[in-house]
Amino acid sequence: MAEIALNSRSSKAGLKHAVRADRQKRLMDSFAPGSDDWVQAERLLVNFESPAQFIESFCHRMRRRVNDHPLRERPEPH
Repeated sequence: MAEIALNSRSSKAGLKHAVRADRQKRLMDSFAPGSDDWVQAERLLVNFESPAQFIESFCHRMRRRVNDHPLRERPEPH
């Protein structure tokens, strides 16, 4: 049950990240390539995606550690 909750929260966060990143990409695409606004929008997109990817990777590693830990309660086999 805990595994499902962790995965559920992660997928919601991942969806929010994808929506925000898509919105930022569309904003960037609305400017002329190479313009000051386009460069700034690209910089913001990179600054947003980098920490988000790091956090997502960290969450995956922690989830794996928790789920693989020998002291974690496991359901009885049927």
